Amino acid sequence: MNELTLSCGRLWLENDNGPLACQVTDATDEIDSDLKSYNKEYGLAKSCLLVPELPDQFKWERLALASDFPVSAANLVTSLGDRNYLGGIWRVDDLLVAAAVYRQELSDYAALDPSCLPYYQAVDNGVKDQLLFQVSVKAAKDTAPSDLSLDFSFDELRRYYKWLKFKEQQQYDQVKALAEQQAAAAKQAAEE
Repeated sequence: MNELTLSCGRLWLENDNGPLACQVTDATDEIDSDLKSYNKEYGLAKSCLLVPELPDQFKWERLALASDFPVSAANLVTSLGDRNYLGGIWRVDDLLVAAAVYRQELSDYAALDPSCLPYYQAVDNGVKDQLLFQVSVKAAKDTAPSDLSLDFSFDELRRYYKWLKFKEQQQYDQVKALAEQQAAAAKQAAEE
């Protein structure tokens, strides 16, 4: 899938050359369950991760989230972020739409445009496995001023990154074990 469709419009990723294919993963159930364990009043209508499909080699000035609905300073509710994520929350029709990028190890790359829409700047293939976006949505009428469920939903970016790193390590370990087995077999064959 190359875009996320919400009731208020569409979101997609763009690089310097235009739209970029991405994998959209719906994480609503997992995140909603985590939020409700923290506070029964918390909950989301939708939360999705957008992971760009990147070439082996690239260098872009900008990798950004784009939308066909108004995301501007005029409907900005607040910017948000901590050491793991950076983004903003906007009121669009009867929804609160929040978007963020993963930034724990990318503080030099993560940025906000004037309307607080998150993007990455000056990225290349050296950080390709860390470029993650997330969008979370909930009904504005269901949100009390003290409700931090949109903010807390972005903890998923850190969890997803850790999962990616775990998968990468597992693959490395498998390749290393296979190489060691092949070397041992070759050594044994040479000794015979």
